Amino acid sequence: MLVARKEWQRREFHYMILLTLLVILLAAIVRPIRTEAALLVLAAGIGVSVRLWKQALSVKVLYLHNIINVFCPVALALVIFGFLQPSLSGCVSILGGIVAADVFSFMRIGRRTPNAVLMNNRQSLARLSICLPVPGRAGLTPIIGAGDLMYYAFLTLTVLEFPDELNPWTGLPLIVLGQLLNIILIVIVERKERYRGFPATLMPGALVIILIMLNLP
Repeated sequence: MLVARKEWQRREFHYMILLTLLVILLAAIVRPIRTEAALLVLAAGIGVSVRLWKQALSVKVLYLHNIINVFCPVALALVIFGFLQPSLSGCVSILGGIVAADVFSFMRIGRRTPNAVLMNNRQSLARLSICLPVPGRAGLTPIIGAGDLMYYAFLTLTVLEFPDELNPWTGLPLIVLGQLLNIILIVIVERKERYRGFPATLMPGALVIILIMLNLP
């Protein structure tokens, strides 16, 4: 019982929930912004990120990457949503495709995918993740990828774009519930010999997709 309790008290799990809530809130706040403005924010963020990639890794550089890795994914989700303007069924295709690609990259057969290659490069992984201090570990630890945060922002925009079909009071909590289910699955599988990480898009995406499927006309 004590071991199980310690598992749920791990700081990185707290960070995962807080970052998920932060991105949901941020995506909801900036949703009225025009697509062109979001594109400018994204371009500026990429420009700063390119300059940071030329600098050696340090705590300061990683914290600067953290800021970019929160705001740019939300801006990218706004840009994609704004240009594609997908229907509800179109959102299912986009969301399902991203989950499938994410899961595939964690499988042995997908080890050569760009996502898998980046995950196997520690420097790239650190620069493309939110890195925060975890007790008992030196330096900063990658908590969650920028791509995962972009996905949560896209889930949020989908729920808010179709409030009649997807009640936001139902849809948005499902994203957080999905993250909690991710954590449960991580605790179950992380001690297995072949564990290489976990696709953080899986359960939030699955729950929202199920909600959409239940409400398609």
